[in-house]
Amino acid sequence: MLASIDKTLREIIREEVQQALNEYKAQQQKESSLKRMTRKEFMDYANLGWRYITENIWYHPDFIPLRYKNGNKWIVSVAGIKWFDDVWRKEHDQS
Repeated sequence: MLASIDKTLREIIREEVQQALNEYKAQQQKESSLKRMTRKEFMDYANLGWRYITENIWYHPDFIPLRYKNGNKWIVSVAGIKWFDDVWRKEHDQS
C-alpha cells in the first residue's frame, strides 16, 4: 500500500513539474517573439487607429519613456510593447 501511495505521489509531482515547465516555456516563447516596433507596426499590432493611439497611449506618462526616435522613425521598445499588453490591454479589455 505504501508503494502505491509513493507511486501516486511521484505521478502527481511529475505532472505538476511538467505543467510548470510547459507554462515557463510558453512564457519564454512569448517574450522572445517580441521585438521593438516602428510606430506603424505598433499601430497594426495594437489594432487601433493612430488618432486613438495618439490621444490615449502615445502621450501616456508611463508610455513616453518606452518609445524613442531613431533617425526619422519612432520606435516602441520591447518594454513599451510589454507595457501595452500587460497594462493597457488589461485596463481597457483589448485583445
